[in-house]
Formats: sequence, structure tokens, C-alpha cells
Amino acid sequence: MLSGGAVRLRAVEPEDAELLYEWENDPAVWAVSGTTEPFSREQIQRFIERQASGGDLLRTGQLRLMIEVPEPAGAAETGAAETGAAETGAAETGVAETGVAETGVAETGAAETGAAETEAEPGMTDEAKAANPNRTSRMFRTVGTIDLFEYDVLHGRAGIGILIYDRSDRGRGYAADAVETLCRYARERLRMHQLWCNVGAENEASLRLFRGLGFREIGRKRDWLWTPDGYGDEIMLQKILE
Repeated sequence: MLSGGAVRLRAVEPEDAELLYEWENDPAVWAVSGTTEPFSREQIQRFIERQASGGDLLRTGQLRLMIEVPEPAGAAETGAAETGAAETGAAETGVAETGVAETGVAETGAAETGAAETEAEPGMTDEAKAANPNRTSRMFRTVGTIDLFEYDVLHGRAGIGILIYDRSDRGRGYAADAVETLCRYARERLRMHQLWCNVGAENEASLRLFRGLGFREIGRKRDWLWTPDGYGDEIMLQKILE
């Protein structure tokens, strides 16, 4: 579990299958992910199994984490958000490679400040609480995903992509906190030197997000992305992890 100031990042669980199936098959997400074909439940399940087996970043070059936020006190557990697509890979994160790609699901692809790492599941027994005195029973809900992909061990770099799925969850600082948390993890734990992302030039939200977090524009690919309105440019941004 990785903790930031507003979100926490956790590993993908089998229970996330239906949520990922819905998100990965949303045409609005495809618009920024570059996905061209629907994903089956079997594909999603295989991806989750690979992630659960550990070492996926080294084997496939991809690591996916789920973004969670704490529920307000007394709120009912809601699970995943409704429709509305993305602060995503190329929307609040830029990377146009998000989806259950060859590596599994998506090259898109905390939280509660320190307390997030010590939260317990709802319904924790008295015995469990006694054994874990620093844990509480606060609930969390999943609002998106964040990925490292195309991990290059030799050169210490990877792409980064993020999805905040529901429109009502955007603009709350979740994406920025998730990216900062993953950057810190990449630098301090994985000893990575840099992260990069590709963002459609018209995707102003993602460009603001990454530029605001210290990513610098290092190139522009002309007429790189097809859209219903014609071809558009794609901007590559890079952050040296210092």
C-alpha cells in the first residue's frame, strides 16, 4: 500500500474485475487510451492473475495500482464510480496508452496520509482490533487506476498513465496526489531516474496536471493522433526524478 495526502494506491485484487471490465470497455476512455477492441472478462481476469503473482513490473514492464479515497464518516460503501470518462492516461494523465494492452490491462497503466496504511477492513472484529491497535475500520472506495509501463530497468525509466473515471471525482486533487505518490515510489523504491508520458495536445486537463507536477515538454509529434475531428498532435513530457 502506498500512501499520499488524499489517496492511497493498492494492488489490483480479484474483486476489481468487474470494475476494470466496465472502465476498460468505456468508449470515452478509449478516446484517450488508444484502445480499438473490447476486452473480455477472461482477458481482465488473466491480467489480474498476472498482477497478483508478483513481479509483473519486471516480467511485463507494467505495474497497475488502484487509486482509493476514504469515504466521508458515515458514508455507505460505494465501490466504483459511475460513468464519465477519464482524467486518464491521456486525460488526467496523459498517456494515450491505457487499456488491457499486450501486457494485460492497460498501458495507461496515500491517502489517508499516514493513517491510510493502517486502515482495517469494515467489520473488523474486536480481536483483530486488539491485535492491530493502530488500525481503524474506515471505508475506502476506488476512483481510478495508475500505471507504470514500458519499464526499462537498464535506463531507469517508465511511462506513467492515470485514470480518474467519474467526473465527480475529478478536480479534487486525487490525480495529482496519485502521480506524486507514484513518482516518490519510483524514485525511492525502484531507483528510477525518470518518468514520461504522451498527451494529446488538446487534452488541456492532462497537460496542466503533468506540467504542474514538474513534467517538461520534450517533443511534439505532428498529426500523431486520429480523432473524429481530424488528426491532432501528441506531446511528450518527461520528469527527472530528483
